[in-house]
Amino acid sequence: MRKNEQNPPVIRPLAVYLRPFLWKCVAGPLCKLFEAILELYMPLRLAGVIDRVLEMQAAGEPYREYVLREGAILVGIVALGLCSAVLCQYWASQVSQGYGTKLRSVLYRKIQSLSHRELDAFGTPSLINRLTADVNALQNAVAMLIRLVIRAPFLCIGGIVMAFWMQARLALVILFAVPLLLLAMVLVTRRSVPLHAETQKKNDRLTTILRENLSGVRVVRAFTRTEEQEERYRENADDWARSAVRANRAGILLSPLTQLILNFAVVLILAISGWRFTGYGDVSSGDIIALINYVNQILAAVLVVSNLVVLYAKAYVSAKRVCAVLRTEPETRDGEVTEGIPGEAAVQFRDVSFSYQEKNVLEHISFTVERGMTVGLIGGTGSGKSTLTHLLSRLYDCTDGEVLIDGVNVRSYTLDALRRKIAVVPQEVQLFSGTVAENLSLGDPNVSRETLERASQIAQADGFIREKENGYDALVARGGRNFSGGQRQRLAIARAIAAGSEILVLDDATSALDYATDAAVREGIRRELHGVTLFMISQRVSTVRHADLILVLDDGRLAGAGKHADLYRTCESYREICRSQNVTGEGENA
Repeated sequence: MRKNEQNPPVIRPLAVYLRPFLWKCVAGPLCKLFEAILELYMPLRLAGVIDRVLEMQAAGEPYREYVLREGAILVGIVALGLCSAVLCQYWASQVSQGYGTKLRSVLYRKIQSLSHRELDAFGTPSLINRLTADVNALQNAVAMLIRLVIRAPFLCIGGIVMAFWMQARLALVILFAVPLLLLAMVLVTRRSVPLHAETQKKNDRLTTILRENLSGVRVVRAFTRTEEQEERYRENADDWARSAVRANRAGILLSPLTQLILNFAVVLILAISGWRFTGYGDVSSGDIIALINYVNQILAAVLVVSNLVVLYAKAYVSAKRVCAVLRTEPETRDGEVTEGIPGEAAVQFRDVSFSYQEKNVLEHISFTVERGMTVGLIGGTGSGKSTLTHLLSRLYDCTDGEVLIDGVNVRSYTLDALRRKIAVVPQEVQLFSGTVAENLSLGDPNVSRETLERASQIAQADGFIREKENGYDALVARGGRNFSGGQRQRLAIARAIAAGSEILVLDDATSALDYATDAAVREGIRRELHGVTLFMISQRVSTVRHADLILVLDDGRLAGAGKHADLYRTCESYREICRSQNVTGEGENA
């Protein structure tokens, strides 16, 4: 692997999002450059004023009018510099906020395009931090780029040049201090970058623990593990804090070092100039004051540069993390087909295998499902039931074999067309804040209220919805916390039905329902949804026993396929499941 592949550049992929603000990115630093020129000119003019006033005072000439006139000019210069700085600040705010918004939007779209495999590789907490904290760090870096990256070095170099122009021999002291400053910056940067990278990883870990505890707070309290989880969080928070302190300590060390070096240079300049002033008289009072001003300007500029070094060390780490996501090529790429082949089977699996992190999850799965059939998937925990349905909508792509819908390989469909064909009710129901109607119309924003009500009646949800104060306009709390588990499942089923998709996947979607409601939901779907191909994943034999085709999965392999009675006779795995639930070959409880 070539070096540029091992360490790909991180600036170019992120700089493209500054193009809409290009003229402000140029005009802003020019304003700051103009301000810096005025700032460098001020000590020179002030030195001339001081020397002239001393001459006029020695000659007994009145100098009040001269001082007022020069003072007004200096105030005007300051005001001009202030206006220039304010304009630059305004443009820097516009550019940085616009850049952060654009980058955050692009990153969010990229995350949405990633497959489940890629999302699992990054981890949800890490993606949240990259989308928030890392983008904020880059946003701040852009603001500083416009405001200070040109101004501070220009002041530093310009101050040195002006000092040499006024008193070359005295300015040699500053020149000797520059290598020490550069050495300090290099050492601090080399030390702080890996420390900031380590801190970001520990922040991801801390976010993971926080997310787990907030989402699982009821479980933690139910098992009286609040103190243990608090201790776990405290330990990781302390570890993150120690790492952050180490990183910040390395950066903060640069500021006192630069002050020490430059203040020592000021002391030497004062000592040398004092000796020359008293001994030879070739250094004027104005020159000494101007030289001290230039040294102070250099000191302030170097302090800004040292802070920028720390800031850009953090931004570099954030840029690498953001670029890692943006450079990820989604394995689920868009095809070109939007429609299937009329008359072909609704779903076909042809010798399909799938592996995840070098572990085989599905092996050599083959079956055919005709349009309008009801398919039951049953098997032990971890047998691959949910993964099989994930391959339909390309949340994952199969490792080997083919998955076909309406006679077309799912890889050939556009993702939008493919996922409009399939409505999924996952094991973990997710409702969104808003109204009940807004949640039910998630699959089709233009769906009519009559369709929503019909879908809710099929899912046995219409009754409890109407009991709410505002019915279908009732508010849904975050995550649907104002509904019970069974109610959330029925709302999710109604949402999937209202989408009007050709294939409906119920992934253990009735696990929180009692047997009577479960049966009523299945009967409603069978009676009302004609022509819809239904996949039902369940641990209950009673849920799948009337299916047209039952697929029995055992450790990722297809142990049997057929109707209930046939499988009971021929498939040992299915028979064991039935016996564990006291179900006979005819599907009735023993």
